[in-house]
Amino acid sequence: RICRAIANGVTPDHRRAQAKQYPLPQVLLFCILGIMSGAISYRKLHSFIRIRFALLNRAFPSRMRKPPSYTQLREILVGLNKDDLEAAFRQPSGALANPTGEAAIAADAKALRGSFDAVDDRNAALVLSLFVAGERIILAHRAIDEKSNEIPALQALIAELGLQGRLFTADAEHCQKKTFAQTQACGSQLLVQVKDNQPSLGAALAALPQTAAPLD
Repeated sequence: RICRAIANGVTPDHRRAQAKQYPLPQVLLFCILGIMSGAISYRKLHSFIRIRFALLNRAFPSRMRKPPSYTQLREILVGLNKDDLEAAFRQPSGALANPTGEAAIAADAKALRGSFDAVDDRNAALVLSLFVAGERIILAHRAIDEKSNEIPALQALIAELGLQGRLFTADAEHCQKKTFAQTQACGSQLLVQVKDNQPSLGAALAALPQTAAPLD
């Protein structure tokens, strides 16, 4: 599905016509399969594609006569627009996810392996993901700016997806009025943990069962 979405122009190919001897849909799909198999560098991706080139070409026919070199792979991948690529992933993921499912959508941020650079004093890059736990589908990613944090990133993701009738779960740091308001504006709900560093809110929540009967 991802390959079809890319081929349909969801991810524009900005290369010149004479530089398109390696079709973008197949190159990206081969790289995805390589990364899933542990090839986490351009040289390793090249080795993965070179060793399995005949098999990959039979499964996903293209006009490629030989595998791209690792420098060509780098030029193709670096030239992609990350927003276009994210859109290409979100389309099939959204189609696979059950729009009325009961599975919670979990929000979690992870640091990209190898992105920390002590020489240039660069922190590890963080990416926030929305994961449908019961269906094992990642709906969307969003890179977190180095001068920001997860909170506005989650608010933006919830607004962009606009899912209705779903339950989002997140860490305690997302116990924010704006995040709850954004989730409710989309017709969904948010479940977060309240820690002891918010004593007044914790006390108010602890008193709720004494004043209101449970709905279920």
